[in-house]
Amino acid sequence: MPELELWSYTFRRSNLVELAAAGAAAGFACVTTTPALNTRTAAEFEGLRARVEDHGIRVTFIDGLCTALPGTNLPPGEPTLDDCIAMAHATGAGAINVVHATGVPTPITALADAFAVACERAAAQDLRLAIEFLPDTGIP
Repeated sequence: MPELELWSYTFRRSNLVELAAAGAAAGFACVTTTPALNTRTAAEFEGLRARVEDHGIRVTFIDGLCTALPGTNLPPGEPTLDDCIAMAHATGAGAINVVHATGVPTPITALADAFAVACERAAAQDLRLAIEFLPDTGIP
């Protein structure tokens, strides 16, 4: 039987531990999280994974790394790949979702090259990357 996964954007005003509690109460096995949810959960990641797992939930993805690809128009301070790697290790997530939000059309070769570099860095940390194609973003 497939596991149910609760997408973190379902509860935008909750922190990660609250999301895990809601997911567990509704029968979900796992949740995704965002860099913003992690920031709202605690300034430090100490004990975060255990607090989530106390609800019988595991984290699968850090969802929305927007700075790994060229051609994005993001304000300063957006989480980096290194930030998301730290979040993944702290939460037990095995993967990071890369998006090209707010981006301008960018040559596919430039996107592919940047994604390959990010994949190599993630793989060195025993993590996977996924890429999400969003309508009206920089990936045609």
